[in-house]
Amino acid sequence: KEKDRLREEVERDIINIFDTYLRQKKAPYFAELQRIEDISKRIPNKKQRADYVTKEKAKIDRRYKFNHMAIEAELKELTRGHTPRNFFPWQLYFAEVFKKKGGFDIVIGNPPLYQS
Repeated sequence: KEKDRLREEVERDIINIFDTYLRQKKAPYFAELQRIEDISKRIPNKKQRADYVTKEKAKIDRRYKFNHMAIEAELKELTRGHTPRNFFPWQLYFAEVFKKKGGFDIVIGNPPLYQS
């Protein structure tokens, strides 16, 4: 149980780090989303508000060619191991090495063994 709890905590931290990074890199996109939320708060009817947000968010997603919700869902799948991951967030897992020493002096890899 402790192992599962720790794994979930690490998964949450990874998602939060990626989310923070995305919000920095895609600041104009998120500013537009915030603008939509602010405007929608003035619409009293819940259905009209939801329709407005959905329509405007789709426009922004097309304009920026980016969909935060889809990216977040994909990231959750990757961190939970449901989807094969073709990357290893080494800067995240070895952050203390980069902070204290600026990185590794040497990296030795163990390539996969293929049997014919």
